[in-house]
Amino acid sequence: MKIESNHNNSKNLLTIENNKEVNKSFKNTLFDEYENIDSDFSYEKIVNTDLSNISSIYKNGEDIKRAKSLKIATMFSDNEILSKALYEKVFEKSLSNQHEYLFNIIQDKIVFLSSDSTTIEDLLQKSVKQRIKLDNTSKDLEQISPKYMNTILTYMNSISFINSMSNSYKSLSSIYDKDDKYSILYNNHYLEYQFLIARFKEYDRQIEKLRQL
Repeated sequence: MKIESNHNNSKNLLTIENNKEVNKSFKNTLFDEYENIDSDFSYEKIVNTDLSNISSIYKNGEDIKRAKSLKIATMFSDNEILSKALYEKVFEKSLSNQHEYLFNIIQDKIVFLSSDSTTIEDLLQKSVKQRIKLDNTSKDLEQISPKYMNTILTYMNSISFINSMSNSYKSLSSIYDKDDKYSILYNNHYLEYQFLIARFKEYDRQIEKLRQL
């Protein structure tokens, strides 16, 4: 009987160790999966490179723009989980779509910082309608200084910001008929923020599981 108990204990210990390895493997996949795609644009390299130094590190024009877009994504929050989620979202987009996506987020945050709960939807509507009229040149992130960019992106709790934007865009979408261009536009913005919220919660849940081991 004692031998059987020792055998069971050994099996339990082996199971625990295997579970730890699985979770470690998941964490590596969670935070390092993009390291293997292109080391020049890995999360670790981008996050440890100052925005003002990117032009001296990357030589190709498109590479500079891509690296800057990814860097801006990592600057959005000092919360590492949200930073990685946004980096991943931007990484998946084409270069032109990266700029438009980040431009919209920056404009949303300017609205967020300039409003309160009673004015945010009105200001957001005004901002979105102004953005629609802009051409791609006007949305060039190069026009925003690194210092100002850093202030806008990191100021204020970013988790509160994405929740607020998600709720506001959902509310604005419901004002119009579902086939109206503004309803579709606001709903698309809502879904973009929902992606970040869902990815953040998933990463946070998995990390919490690791802490409990």
